[in-house]
Amino acid sequence: MKHFFHLSVAIWFFLGLAPVVSATPEDHVDSSSADIFDFSLVELASIKVTGAAIRSLHLSLIPDTNNPHQLTVHSYASSVDVVDSKTIEARGLKNVVEVVESMVGILSGESPSEPYSFSTRGFTRNAVTVLYDGISLGLSTLNMRPLNTFNLERVEVVKGASTVMAPTTSGGTVNIINKKPVLSRVPINDVLVRSGEFNSHSMDLAINAPINESSAYRVDINHSQSDGWVDRSDSQSLNTTMALLVKPIKAMDVNVSFNYLEDELPAYWGTPLVPQGSAQSPNSSVVDTDQDLVIDNNTRFNNYNVADNAITSSSLWSRLDLHWHLSSDTVINANAYSYQADRLWKNAESYAFDVIDGQVHRDRLLIDHERYVRGFKFGLTHDFTYFDAHHSFAISFESSINDFTRVVGFDLSSDFYDVDAVSLNDPVAGSFGVYDARSDKQTHIVDAWSLQHRVTFNNK
Repeated sequence: MKHFFHLSVAIWFFLGLAPVVSATPEDHVDSSSADIFDFSLVELASIKVTGAAIRSLHLSLIPDTNNPHQLTVHSYASSVDVVDSKTIEARGLKNVVEVVESMVGILSGESPSEPYSFSTRGFTRNAVTVLYDGISLGLSTLNMRPLNTFNLERVEVVKGASTVMAPTTSGGTVNIINKKPVLSRVPINDVLVRSGEFNSHSMDLAINAPINESSAYRVDINHSQSDGWVDRSDSQSLNTTMALLVKPIKAMDVNVSFNYLEDELPAYWGTPLVPQGSAQSPNSSVVDTDQDLVIDNNTRFNNYNVADNAITSSSLWSRLDLHWHLSSDTVINANAYSYQADRLWKNAESYAFDVIDGQVHRDRLLIDHERYVRGFKFGLTHDFTYFDAHHSFAISFESSINDFTRVVGFDLSSDFYDVDAVSLNDPVAGSFGVYDARSDKQTHIVDAWSLQHRVTFNNK
């Protein structure tokens, strides 16, 4: 029981609920030099928690997501959760998935073909919209890629239905917000280097520097790589964000930003199930089937994909953002953006063990996506007082064009799941081979607008 209590307190500490601890005066324990694991059960039971938690509730923060009236989190109609960069750093969260999963009531699922897929309140996948600095690119399953947290200012999650222009959200909204330049008299530099098992390395570099009294620039670079824990499952990513802030007048901010991301994901699609009698080291504790199929422990590090596999992507965001306090009561926000992305999947993704020949039969699948999105978003908010009540009037308009080209290819000369076969215990990777490619192109034009009026009555 004592060890369990120690473990519970340790977990409590690592979750950020109690960063500062002091013992009660009765115990006379010097908490400044004491180790929490050296405390007795009586001392642990009498510990008092002081100071601030690693993560704040941010009740006074004004979220960016679907918030034209500039309401605080406390006044926000929906349930909103915000994790800022300080909390991300304190918790050691490395990517957006880890940040979102640290919030209450939202989960994520990951697969090579769909790196991010969120779920909340019974809604999954495209029912949870993903925004980039408040801009939607359409279906989240087509846009999500692994994103590091070094370049992020914060992540906001709105749980439940809401309207974020196009499209309307039924399950929730995840808004990923990048760091912006700040005006400062001296440059601000930050470097972070990490290394771990499986030959994993990452390097982060940030520079925020003034140009003059009314302009500044910021550059954030993240590069990471890993050999992976399975054969031929190496991965790498490069994320570079560059932004320029200009203040032509005191009440106006103009941001020009570019966000480039390229990545190569681990080309690993799992281990085939085999009959228990065919396994050299059967493991039935992981998977339980009616056909008495098990995982062979000897194959847990095997990769059955082809040698010339590909799970790659590259994308470039270009944006121009304007924020203008036209007066003390009127604010204008305007955004012009362009987004280009290329994504390629070229793999043997399905494996089936054949009892007759004792080999693993594989398929082939190639998918190539090209996307080009450009759009414009405008919003105006005006506050005024009328008949002893505060009125907030907000109007917004967004127009976007989305060109989507898709190429799909696989070998039509044989059954879809039986292109070739390899050994279960010593698979030879081989090559992808020939394929019959078919392409199609779609263009979506979206025009959306909204009008909101909020009234707050003064209580006397």
